Amino acid sequence: MADYGYQHRQTRAQWEPIVNTGRVTCSRFNDDPACPGPIEPGAPWDLDHDDNNPTAYRGPGHAACNRRAGALKRLGRLPTDAAITTYTW
Repeated sequence: MADYGYQHRQTRAQWEPIVNTGRVTCSRFNDDPACPGPIEPGAPWDLDHDDNNPTAYRGPGHAACNRRAGALKRLGRLPTDAAITTYTW
């Protein structure tokens, strides 16, 4: 994990025991069709940044989903809000 500073590490540490329960859904689930949904205990995960505000967090996300979103953002291909389908259960 890259060094994002003290506050980032503290926030991630607060999330870690919650993510390790297996009950946290990836922050990218609603807008990434490749996302499997829940973050399994022990799976690699990132503290996902908001796409429009790099100082805010979306929450925990699969490392692959977060990094795919970063790559798509750099390529100018990140879905817009109009293209995102929100699922409710």
